[in-house]
Amino acid sequence: MPGSNAVKERIEELVSQARENTTSDGYQQRAWLVAAQHAVLAVCPSSNNPYHRDAYRIVDRAVIPLHPALVPQMAALLTRLLEEIEGDLLTTVENHAIAVTFDDFLDHGAEYLKDGRKNEAAVIAGIVFEDTIRRICRVLGITENGVALDTLFTELTKLDPPVLTALKAKRARAAAGLRTSAAHARWDEIDLGDVAPVIELTKELIGTHLA
Repeated sequence: MPGSNAVKERIEELVSQARENTTSDGYQQRAWLVAAQHAVLAVCPSSNNPYHRDAYRIVDRAVIPLHPALVPQMAALLTRLLEEIEGDLLTTVENHAIAVTFDDFLDHGAEYLKDGRKNEAAVIAGIVFEDTIRRICRVLGITENGVALDTLFTELTKLDPPVLTALKAKRARAAAGLRTSAAHARWDEIDLGDVAPVIELTKELIGTHLA
């Protein structure tokens, strides 16, 4: 997903173009609608999101000759989305987008695991686990850049309520061990049964704190 500022600026640009597109020819209007849809989907990639669904419905109806209401409808949708972005909701939307992406990666890891490909599964699980922990820390205002995972685990156990209970912190340290082994290609340190708990824990954290 593009950075927050890039998303906001692109939507502002499209909104400013909307008026001139109401008087342009149908092909230019449809091109603008597709561009607007692309911007909406960049912010709201989940098909369950109402902005995502409405953008699709508008573009699906964009058959030449276009209905004159389509551009104003999309412009209104963009304007409302922009209001939510400016109301500091973009971080929530962005985190949801990241959560969807992370879940997809973990599903791929689970498929590798089913095929007995523990090395590939471990790499995916380890990377997504660390990225999840660091993103949760950023959301909560905990400095994570350059900070060791074990230190972050400690910080996450101190919160009220804690992100990591004592039991989850123990599971997290085991996951970090797998991440280190996979990152250094120490495959003999990884058993097939080590990977599934990392995928499970990461999905729990994503579902609770990012989705």
